[in-house]
Amino acid sequence: MVDDTGDFLWLRQHLKSGIAKGDGTNNILVYSVPLEGKEDIVNSIADTRDSIGKKYIPGSKEGMYMITEQAYTPFTINTTIDGKKAYETRGKWEVKNDFMAGPFINYTIVDKENNRLIVFEGFTYAPSVSKRDFIFELEAIGKSMKIK
Repeated sequence: MVDDTGDFLWLRQHLKSGIAKGDGTNNILVYSVPLEGKEDIVNSIADTRDSIGKKYIPGSKEGMYMITEQAYTPFTINTTIDGKKAYETRGKWEVKNDFMAGPFINYTIVDKENNRLIVFEGFTYAPSVSKRDFIFELEAIGKSMKIK
């Protein structure tokens, strides 16, 4: 566990074997945001990610933090998680003003009963190796979530 504020959870798995041994990590973020004021959920996903990155995911120096990569627009599709309407977004993350980047998968779940959006995000950092299997694992974890 990297951080748990009660409203925001960050889990990290250091990749200790295989091709990414040493430098690689898989990361999971779970948090919620109010549903109020989110008329266009799909178009607010990147902005929400960026605000969470600025608040909770720092880079190595002052002014560095995780953002949605600006060069490529993330791809979003409709899906269902635990019987609730959700949006699956895939894209790339980067650290602002640094040279770190990688893929992410984001599930934004509409929880109308509790007037919130629940966000599960998985991202990987594994320099110089294929990240396909890492994202596949994070996808499986995200799709198996149970909302209470």
